[in-house]
Amino acid sequence: MPEQISSHKTLLSDRQWKRLIRDIKEQRCVLMLGPKIQGLKTTDVWEPLIEVFSESLCGEIEDSGMEFEKEASRNLSYIAQRFLNIPDALRIDLEDDARDFYKANTKVIPPIYEKLSQFPFHLVINTTMDDYMERAFIREGKNCKSNHYNFKRKVKDPIYPELINAKSPLVYNLLGTYHHSESMVLSEQNQLEFVRNVVQGNPGIPEEILEQFDGSKSYLFIGFDLEHWQFRLLLESLNIKEGNTTLAPKSSNYSLRNITKSFFKDHFQFHFVDQYVEELVDELIEKLAIEKEKDLSKSVASVSMKNVFIVYNEKDDEICNRLEITLRPLESKNQIRINHRGRISPGEQISIYVNEKINEAHVILLLLSADFLADDDLQKIEFEMALEKYKNKTAKVIPVIGRACDWNSISILNDMIPLMDGLPLTGNNLNNEDEAYLQIVEELKKRAF
Repeated sequence: MPEQISSHKTLLSDRQWKRLIRDIKEQRCVLMLGPKIQGLKTTDVWEPLIEVFSESLCGEIEDSGMEFEKEASRNLSYIAQRFLNIPDALRIDLEDDARDFYKANTKVIPPIYEKLSQFPFHLVINTTMDDYMERAFIREGKNCKSNHYNFKRKVKDPIYPELINAKSPLVYNLLGTYHHSESMVLSEQNQLEFVRNVVQGNPGIPEEILEQFDGSKSYLFIGFDLEHWQFRLLLESLNIKEGNTTLAPKSSNYSLRNITKSFFKDHFQFHFVDQYVEELVDELIEKLAIEKEKDLSKSVASVSMKNVFIVYNEKDDEICNRLEITLRPLESKNQIRINHRGRISPGEQISIYVNEKINEAHVILLLLSADFLADDDLQKIEFEMALEKYKNKTAKVIPVIGRACDWNSISILNDMIPLMDGLPLTGNNLNNEDEAYLQIVEELKKRAF
């Protein structure tokens, strides 16, 4: 019976988009580039580079009088193997032809690479044997490095995983690179050697690369012909497993049988997206741009607005409320956000609220009084947390004398300069208390805002 073709479209859900964007931003997404990705423009069409190279070899095979299957003229592994059967043809001849072809035909970076280079990918596993991705990253202003696997011998160039990040991405050329032509996996025999050596670890894929693959990662597969059996063994070697998010958009260059999709869904948790690569990439660019604007807005808001936390004893509620009222015009202008125990919502846990708000605070006001100094719970929790922020220089901690008290007896407070030269808000020598509160606000604006 012919295979049933499903008409059901599988698109990314909002949750999947959110996870993909988050994983890319947080460097938990590995970009996997397959040999079917567009690489060379012939007439008005972008075609996979390996297929055009394969066709270029066909001419030499025909000239030699060797026969080959014409319908397989774009299958590089098959055509390269036929090329090696030409009398007197050597592997070095194939390597030289590949190097010369890639060098001559990779001067223009395809649009898909320029788009992908905008994303904050930290690691790209490349199987196209060209250097498009590296050059696109560099053109984008990133300090991109490259390395490669050689199925014949261990590559001595070191990999420094601690230096791999979105600004300094690594492109790892898994099937070799034309810059080191002996490393290129070209023929069917090369593919057998490659898979055998990867599986046996002789030579193995560097641990620094394998460590990038774990259960927390997302993988974006672009341009892979998963009908080829060797990619199944390769995925086993890379330890892609349950728990991963593995996405594969459609390509105009090839299609997969449903039975193949079922295998990859079952064994490697592949999610086949009914969007062409270009469509998914364009949508991803739009969504990341929106996220970037949101992050920028949050950053600007967090820089311009100061979180103020007031530490006080409950017997000084009236003083705290009056201080808050005096500061309220600044809060109305979104210059500050005030928090203290009195603002806890009904049912909210005090410990969680206090911990969160003090950690967020840019400015902590210590509303000192004799009751403050005698409050053991206050000393052990809020006051201790404030002192930790003070010592770590992660917040400005400023004493405000609410009522006259022996605050000088606490050595750490002597290192701080209280507002209004230590005069208390109540019982001071000023004409009225309104003037005292106003002076507190004016000094606070100069010192903290």
